[in-house]
Amino acid sequence: MLQKLKGSGDVQFLTAQTDYVNPVSEKIKIETGLRAAVRQFNSSSANLVYDSVANDYINIPSDINDYKYTDQVYAGYFTFTNQLKKFGYQVGLRGESSFYTGEIISNHLKYDHTYPVSLFPSGFMSYKINDDNTFQFNYSRKINRPTFFQLLPYTDYTDSLNLTRGNADLMPEFVNSLEANFQKIFDRKNNMLVSVYYKNTTGIITNYQVFEFDSVLNHGAIISTYANANSSYAYGVELTTQNAITKWFDLSFNANAYNSYINGTNLVENLSNKQFSWVTKVNTTFKIPKNFTLQISGDYRSKTALQVGGNSQGRMGGGMGGGGGMGGGGYFGGTTTTAQGYTKPTYGIDASIKYEFMKNKAASLSFSVSDVFKTKKNITYSSSEFFTQTVDRRRDAQVFKLNFNYRFGKFDVSLFKRKNMNMDMPDVPMQ
Repeated sequence: MLQKLKGSGDVQFLTAQTDYVNPVSEKIKIETGLRAAVRQFNSSSANLVYDSVANDYINIPSDINDYKYTDQVYAGYFTFTNQLKKFGYQVGLRGESSFYTGEIISNHLKYDHTYPVSLFPSGFMSYKINDDNTFQFNYSRKINRPTFFQLLPYTDYTDSLNLTRGNADLMPEFVNSLEANFQKIFDRKNNMLVSVYYKNTTGIITNYQVFEFDSVLNHGAIISTYANANSSYAYGVELTTQNAITKWFDLSFNANAYNSYINGTNLVENLSNKQFSWVTKVNTTFKIPKNFTLQISGDYRSKTALQVGGNSQGRMGGGMGGGGGMGGGGYFGGTTTTAQGYTKPTYGIDASIKYEFMKNKAASLSFSVSDVFKTKKNITYSSSEFFTQTVDRRRDAQVFKLNFNYRFGKFDVSLFKRKNMNMDMPDVPMQ
């Protein structure tokens, strides 16, 4: 059977923000601000099947998708920062309310959600033992909203054996995160960061498979969708090191090991998922003679049911920041949270080589290859009393890049120092 899929879409953004910073003294600072963000999405797609009698592609009437969605977020924040000799701290509070409305244009079905004001406290403390050793502790409450495709209430028939559908009734998930860090600086080019953490999520967004009769296919089918499970937690330890082994060889290493638990008893009686997982990443840089630099990086992820971000998730930033945490996941693959199974282990290697030339190395030519051995796949296993399903996807194809760069004048780092304007709004891929 020959099929054709047509689609189009657009996104419109409107953002207004004001910030006030008062450096009360050399060691005390107060920050406050307000922000409004409105985004509107429009998506249209149609699935066509070839008709040999008509010698043309014919629309499937039940699979014409026209959808509009508007997201509004309004927030305000306050932070207080103070430094007392070797001890420093920052406390903050962000208040936030959000709204969204959606419409399926083809059948005039409208729906909307209004979320009341939620408060997101945060705190960061650091104690500098000496110039080489620092201890840090932080707490934050964060929000992860559903992504556009997780909300999109259409069944995707492009793969008749793996139907996918968003859930317009998804609610945001809320993450409480505790983290303690110890940083050791050996010298300017060698340092180590050790973190222990605990993350608890309520209303966690999880992959969820259901078996139902499909009127388009005219038979029973497994639908991969999303749902809010009761809660989850994860606790673990993470190690990050950066080392200059020799003058020509640098190595950075990251390893994260954790236990996770998902409680999905609100979806299916006795549904829960426990898993020990670990992730490791290695990046190596070789400085080769004649101004060549070779970089090879690799990563490995074990069997995973709940994705946990790295230690950067625990950092508390001023302003409107505070996204991240656990759960969520892309509509088209990538590691996701699942209460009914797990994501199988995967690994990959990327490589690049760069040649610098001209005066002061102002120009450079680089060649890079992603997923050198074509091993990066997203393989998920799901099961229930009605079905067992394994889905094998490759999200991104192997990519070869050839880049030329030329630097005009002196590089000014300050141009890229910008305040974090993140409003915990999800990334939205275009169709």
